[in-house]
Amino acid sequence: MKGWHFAAAGPNGEPVLRDGSPARAGTVEVSGPLKLCVRGLHASACVIDALYYAPGPWLSRVELRGTVVMGDDKACATERVARGYVDVTNVLREFAVRCAVRALEREQDAGREPNTRSWAACDLALGGFAGVVDAEMLREAYNAAYAATEDADDVAANAAAYAAASAAYAAANDADRDAAFAANRAACAAYAANGAAYAAEERGAQNDELEEMLLQFFEDEEAI
Repeated sequence: MKGWHFAAAGPNGEPVLRDGSPARAGTVEVSGPLKLCVRGLHASACVIDALYYAPGPWLSRVELRGTVVMGDDKACATERVARGYVDVTNVLREFAVRCAVRALEREQDAGREPNTRSWAACDLALGGFAGVVDAEMLREAYNAAYAATEDADDVAANAAAYAAASAAYAAANDADRDAAFAANRAACAAYAANGAAYAAEERGAQNDELEEMLLQFFEDEEAI
């Protein structure tokens, strides 16, 4: 099974697995018995699912081999072959903004104009990527967008505002863990903002968009 696997950042910023060992290209093996979340080498077929479990911003395109146990949104195996790990922090930050904007636009489509603080948070987050907005402004944008969640008058509006706050949070924080955490928060909030009728559509759109943004780092699929 081909899939995606995130790794954390170690003490010096290098990619490490959950047990603290280096995350490198190549093959890692474990013995059975396998159990999801307990024992085995994990990965997700969809990158949006892998993001949910991400301990940090280092990502690899992988293949699970040997004995494989399948779950709903991840799998574990006795063998995992990794292409090598890439720091995708900036991609995750941009993805967080895209999710937030889509949630805000869904609000507009429903005839509800989102709070101006939510739009401002997204704009400032993009400015942070371009280097024209400093960290203090981004923190203020996060606080304002988060406050907008308290003013939201329904679940969808609250989720959209929360997505915008998460986007600003992703741009404002330098901690390696935060980019993956905030991107997942924005994605989940955008998912919730779409409501039941469009939830599956949003989830699929998120996965397709994020994979397109990331495959540039893993163009040679035959390398696995």
